[in-house]
Amino acid sequence: MIRALELLYSLKAINDVGELTLPLGEQLAEFPVDPMLGKILLASGEFKCSEEIVTIAAMLSVQDIWVQSRLPKELVMEARRKFWVEDGDHLSLLNVYNAFVNKGNKSGKWCHDRLLNFGECHPSVSCKRPG
Repeated sequence: MIRALELLYSLKAINDVGELTLPLGEQLAEFPVDPMLGKILLASGEFKCSEEIVTIAAMLSVQDIWVQSRLPKELVMEARRKFWVEDGDHLSLLNVYNAFVNKGNKSGKWCHDRLLNFGECHPSVSCKRPG
């Protein structure tokens, strides 16, 4: 409980006495996501990266996008390395999504060939589909 309150305080979602701040705390309370992800989503407009952040949030909302393969570890790592970004896993997820949609045409075979879990990649597209 203390860690949760510390997190909310560090995000400026609650004040010194534990009350929701205005407007951020109230906005985060309404978001059906983790508070850190909510704050990132709210701030993304300011940094003009909302599309990318929504994509990353969609990819984080599914289970594991990687197939647990019995192939040799070197082959598995090589397949994953094609999407990796040194700057972090979130950008790697963005790469997977963009490749799945733009190059893979949302195809199960494309996912299979790259050791990606189609059953998890496909719902991430649904999460982003407008209204």
